[in-house]
Amino acid sequence: MKIKAKFIWLYIFSAIFFIAFFCLAILVAAKHNFKIDKFVEILSRHRVRTVTKFLKIFTYLGSVYVLGAIALLCLIMFKNKKDGLFVVCNFGLCAVCSTVVKYIVRRARPVWQAVEETGYSFPSAHAMLSVAVYVVLMYFAFKHLKNKPLKIIIAAFLTIVIFVVGFSRNYLGVHFVTDIIGGTLFGLAITLLNIAIYEKLLSKKAK
Repeated sequence: MKIKAKFIWLYIFSAIFFIAFFCLAILVAAKHNFKIDKFVEILSRHRVRTVTKFLKIFTYLGSVYVLGAIALLCLIMFKNKKDGLFVVCNFGLCAVCSTVVKYIVRRARPVWQAVEETGYSFPSAHAMLSVAVYVVLMYFAFKHLKNKPLKIIIAAFLTIVIFVVGFSRNYLGVHFVTDIIGGTLFGLAITLLNIAIYEKLLSKKAK
């Protein structure tokens, strides 16, 4: 069966992100020394108390508990329960995949932590799950809202949230930069693929 032409790009970008992620994961597992990861140590030496306090709070917007609650709220509040269920399923799948890869790669966390975190470091679950929920919310905003400026505002706001959550993990010293990149790539790969599949299923039912 033919795939909707306008969603082919989702499959293409998903494939690109999957390939980029797995290449990065292989290098991390092989204990490759990434120069970009030294940025975390530099940040740890230049922390500002006010910024640290703010990011300690802001980072919760990427926690599994807050994002899980948002996903459940979507399931409860969305008029179209299929859309709400999609948010929950995408979040759940990304959470499981993140945990599995962490235990495969087994990368230790940085030693410059401003807050105590346990478990393995790669990929960042905060980065991955932020993408899993906030990108899907952007998708539904563009799909269902008619107000174009509002769509742009929502997309810009959620993009900033994803970026700041990722930065907060580096600033607080609980993740390397490559953990954030890996989590973002893996989250985008899975989410874009799921959106493409979801749209394909909806188009089948519409016929």
